[in-house]
Amino acid sequence: MSTLECRKYYPGRQQEKRQQVERQQVERLLEITINAQVIEYLKTLTFGVVDAAATRLLARSLSVDIFFKSFIGRVIERGKISMSMTILAITYLQRAQSYIRVGYKVGCIAERILLGAFMISTKFSVNIPISNEEWADIAEVFQLADIDVIEKQFLLLIQWNLSFSEEDIIASAMNIITQYPEIIL
Repeated sequence: MSTLECRKYYPGRQQEKRQQVERQQVERLLEITINAQVIEYLKTLTFGVVDAAATRLLARSLSVDIFFKSFIGRVIERGKISMSMTILAITYLQRAQSYIRVGYKVGCIAERILLGAFMISTKFSVNIPISNEEWADIAEVFQLADIDVIEKQFLLLIQWNLSFSEEDIIASAMNIITQYPEIIL
């Protein structure tokens, strides 16, 4: 039987092979330390979510771009955010995307949305989660009352749906790998 005939009779083998390769790539991604490419991906994704939800066109200066990347790096470092927590945060951020609406007078919206995703992903994935007081210290730009509101609003955005599947995690990880394939080399 030729290879073409095998594919005709066993189409699932190609899919199984692709899934196996994706799992191996995700495993490699989980082993790396969060770097500038991951931070850039988080910035681009978060700004994309905010822009899609905005009721008007948002212009960003280079200083806003630099501040946001610095914010992401600070939160990851101080919060000891692992790659697995980051991928789960991406999963939650993508889940929240269709429900986010941004008005005219919302300050630090990108910071609020990404911080909410990080807060929920860490609280759901570690035995001793970071307290909201610690999140206020980690983020530096929000008071405790803001942190409490960010957490509640993000939970409402994802409709309290904290569950995730292996497919969700693989899809979120593969988005990073697709944009930055060299990250797993």
